[in-house]
Amino acid sequence: MCGIAGILALRENNVCKHDLEVMTRALAHRGPDGEGMHVDGPVGLGHRRLAILDLGATGSQPMFFADGRYWIVHNGEIYNFLELRETLAGLGYSFRSSSDTEVILAAFIKWGEDCQLRFNGMWAFAIWDAQQRRLFLSRDRFGVKPLFYFSSREYFAFASEMKAFLPLPWFPSTFRLPVVARAIEAPYSLEATEHCMLDGIMRLRAGYSLTIEPGGAPRVHRWWRTDEHLIPATGDFGCQVEEFRERFTDAVRLRMRSDVPLACTLSGGLDSGSVSVTAAKIYGDSPRPAQRIQYPPVAFTVSFPGTNHDERMHACSVARHAGMESIVVDSDSGDASEVADDFIFQCEEVQGPNLGPWLIYREMSRAGIKVCLDGHGGDELLAGYVDQVRFARDLLMFPVPRLRKAAQMTAMLRRMECDGEGPVSFRDWGSAGKIYGWLLRERILNSQESHQCRVPPAGATQWLRIEPFRSLEPLEEPLREKGLSPLAIRLYRDFHVDDLPTILREFDRYSMAHGVEVRSPFLDWRLVCYCLSLPSDAVLAGGQTKRILREAMRGHLPEPVRTRARKIPFKSFGEWWRGSLRTFVLDTVNSAGFLASEIWDGPAVRATAERSALSDQPDKASFILRFVVAHRLMELFRSARAASLRAH
Repeated sequence: MCGIAGILALRENNVCKHDLEVMTRALAHRGPDGEGMHVDGPVGLGHRRLAILDLGATGSQPMFFADGRYWIVHNGEIYNFLELRETLAGLGYSFRSSSDTEVILAAFIKWGEDCQLRFNGMWAFAIWDAQQRRLFLSRDRFGVKPLFYFSSREYFAFASEMKAFLPLPWFPSTFRLPVVARAIEAPYSLEATEHCMLDGIMRLRAGYSLTIEPGGAPRVHRWWRTDEHLIPATGDFGCQVEEFRERFTDAVRLRMRSDVPLACTLSGGLDSGSVSVTAAKIYGDSPRPAQRIQYPPVAFTVSFPGTNHDERMHACSVARHAGMESIVVDSDSGDASEVADDFIFQCEEVQGPNLGPWLIYREMSRAGIKVCLDGHGGDELLAGYVDQVRFARDLLMFPVPRLRKAAQMTAMLRRMECDGEGPVSFRDWGSAGKIYGWLLRERILNSQESHQCRVPPAGATQWLRIEPFRSLEPLEEPLREKGLSPLAIRLYRDFHVDDLPTILREFDRYSMAHGVEVRSPFLDWRLVCYCLSLPSDAVLAGGQTKRILREAMRGHLPEPVRTRARKIPFKSFGEWWRGSLRTFVLDTVNSAGFLASEIWDGPAVRATAERSALSDQPDKASFILRFVVAHRLMELFRSARAASLRAH
C-alpha cells in the first residue's frame, strides 16, 4: 500500500524532477517507509512506500522489469500474487523480489491489459513502456484504491490524492464551484463518477483503465462490469451457505498475507465479527509461512463511552470467543477540534466528522500495525441497511399485498432500529397494513396527470446560491435480462454507485492518513459476483437480514452477536457538535470568508448554526457541517497551494 504519482510531458519536453518530487512528497502520509522516483525524458514516476510485502530493497518502487523496458508504481495489493507468480514462473519468467508488484509487471508483459482480469485485489497502478513510449493506468474493479489524473496540452499527471497536484506550477488549482455545490447538496453522488471539485482533475472510475502516449490524448477504457461475471447460485439454501462460506473463508485467507503484523477492526457487529473470527481460525488452524500468513490478527475496537453507540461489550465478547488480543480505543480522547483541519485536509472531500475510524487507525499506526482487515461491503451485498429492508418490504405490497411477509419485514425493521425486540406482533401487522395504504395512495397520486411538481426536502440546497452540477454521466444499472431480482438490482446499485464508493473513499483516507492499509474480504470479486446472484430469500428471510452470512457463521460467532439485528451507527455529528467541535464550527461560520461565499448564503447558515448551538437537539446539524467542511477544505487547499508555490 502506498502513494503514487507521475508526470508525462506531452510535447517532447522532459519532466522536471522537482515537480515530481513535490507531487510525491505530498503523499508522504500514505507511504512513510520510503520514497522512490524514476525520471527518463518525458516520463517521471514517483512512489511513497508503505512496506508490507518484501520489506527489503528489492520491494522498493518504482520497479522495473525486462531490462528496464517496463517501469511501474503501484498502490494496493494483489492478494493472489503467489498463485500468479507460480504460473508465470512455469512460463519462464524469473523474479528478483518476493513482492506482488513484480508479479503485476510480468503478468502485464505476458497477458497485456487482460492481466487485470487475473488479479484478485485492490490497486491503482501505472506502467510505463519505455520502448513503445506508452503509459498505462489501471484501477481495481470496485475502486478501493483511488486514482486521479490531470491532462492539458503540455502535461498529463496522475496521483493517489488530489492534494498531490497542488504544488505543480502549471496546475490551475481552481475549484469547480457547481461541483462543490453538488458535493454539499448530495455528498454521496460524486464518487462513482469521474467528476471532482478541483478544475481539470478527473477520477479514473472503478473498473477502468487509461492509456496515453506523448503527443496523444488519454484513452479511457472500461475493463470490468460485475454483471458480466455473475456466478449463479445453485442447490438449496444449505448448499448456498457452504458455497458462501468457502468463498468468504478464502477471501479472508488471501487478505492475511503479510510480512508485517496485522489487525482487525472489530465493532461488535456481524460483518467485522465474521471477518475477525474467520481470520483467527485460519491462523490458529494452520499458520503457513509459505502462504505469507505469519501473524495472528489483533482486534481493535473504538469505544464511545456513555453513548448508545458504544459496542465495546459485543466486540470484546467476539475477541474472547476467537481468542484474539483486544485493544480498545477511546474515541473521546483529546479535543476533536484539534484534529479537525488535519482530518478535513486528508479526507479532501465534503463528508461528516467520522472521527471514530480516524482515531482507531491512528492508534493502530502508533502500535506498529500497518495492515487491517475490515468488513466493508457486507451491508451493501447482503441488505444490511434499514432502507434496503424497507425497500424489500415495500416490494411485497404489489401487485398483490403479501402482508404476512411484509409484517415479518416490519418486525425486522423494528429490531434494526432499536424500537423493541421480539417476534412478529400485531403491531407489525398493523404497521404493514398502514404502509400498504400509504403506498397505494402514492401510486394513485403518481399515476394522475398533474402539472404540480413535488418539491424535495430542502436539506442543504436551501442555502445554496448557485445551481449544483447536474450533468453526471449515466450511472451503472445491471441488465435485467441477467435474471436479477428487484432487490438484487437495488443492492447492485448501492454497491457500485450510491453507498459503497463513498464509504471506500472515506476509509481509504482515514487509514492512509496514518499509514495503515485496509483490506476488505467482502470485496473479493468472486464473493461479490456470487452474492449478487443469490435469490432474495438467501439474503432476507425468516426475520433476518444477511441470512446467508448469519448461517455461515453459526458456531463461529457468539450467538448474541450472530443473531443481533440492531444497527448501531458511529457517533453522530449532533453529539460531536454538542462537544468539542462546537467552537470549531461556530468560528468557521462566523469567519469573513464563509459569510461572503459565492456558493452559499453564509449569514443564513450562520444563523441556523448559532440557533443549533443553543439546542439540545441540534437543528440541521449534518447539513451545517457540509458547508463548514467545504469552506475549510477550500481554505486549506489554497493555503497549501500558496505555500508550495512560495517554496518552489
